[in-house]
Amino acid sequence: ARRRREALEGLFLYLESGSEGIFIKERRKLGQSDRYGRRDTAKSDKMICREGPLRFFLNFTDYLDTGLFLDSRELRRLIREEAQGKRFLNLFAYTCSASVAAAAGGAASTLSVDTSRTYLDWGKENFRLNRLEGPKQRFLQKESLEFLKSSRDRFDLAYIDP
Repeated sequence: ARRRREALEGLFLYLESGSEGIFIKERRKLGQSDRYGRRDTAKSDKMICREGPLRFFLNFTDYLDTGLFLDSRELRRLIREEAQGKRFLNLFAYTCSASVAAAAGGAASTLSVDTSRTYLDWGKENFRLNRLEGPKQRFLQKESLEFLKSSRDRFDLAYIDP
């Protein structure tokens, strides 16, 4: 009941922001060489989203995706609960929200792997926002499958969401 109330409170806060707080996103079918890139940045603006004790930067204007996948909220909560003392691996890390959850849960270390420097930098901002930055939190710009083929590192807990 509490989680539902928090979600509804967030929705009402969002709706109270008026029409300037409504963003329409359209995902179109892309060709093989097409990519979703940066959109119009003239009105670039980041917001902070609260998810339990965690905070994440959201950006509704610059990219198709906002920086946080809401359907993974429960997984982030479970990761936070299970991470104590564990070495955590996050493949296809995007903005590193799962790694932030692991670090907040007391992970011994986190490694976030993604091909995008932009999203890894965004992930570093999410760590700073939660005051979780430090040498135990690592970021690697690399294709996740290549990392798996070449790495000899060992992990206790992994999040893999391609």
